[in-house]
Amino acid sequence: MKTLESIFSEIKENGFISKSQLQTLKNRSNREQKVVISYDWLESIGDGYGIPLTEEQGEQCLKWLKKFIKKNGESNVYGYREIEIIENASPCDFIFSGFYDAGNGWFRNFLSIYQLNGMEYIPMKEPYIIG
Repeated sequence: MKTLESIFSEIKENGFISKSQLQTLKNRSNREQKVVISYDWLESIGDGYGIPLTEEQGEQCLKWLKKFIKKNGESNVYGYREIEIIENASPCDFIFSGFYDAGNGWFRNFLSIYQLNGMEYIPMKEPYIIG
């Protein structure tokens, strides 16, 4: 099992976070019931706004986001701003920016927060836009 320090050094060295690294950090956070990432460390990566995803992850995320836009260009999930961002996005634009606690008062359930060209969202049953 990799230590957190080795995962963090791999991320910093590569300049992006892989799907398996992200899943490991999420699983450990949920198991320990606290975020295992230091947000000071997170701000030290790249431009300080989060960690880029791999292009493959970006393609998956973009495909998932686009499925909530109807063929006529409307959406029950997004507003005009979000539709514009998604339509003009590329797979390289996705950034991991931390974890959101979707649990209740007794149990924590951490979910990933992603940024896409100024839009922040949490993938749930459908995207939960937070910014």
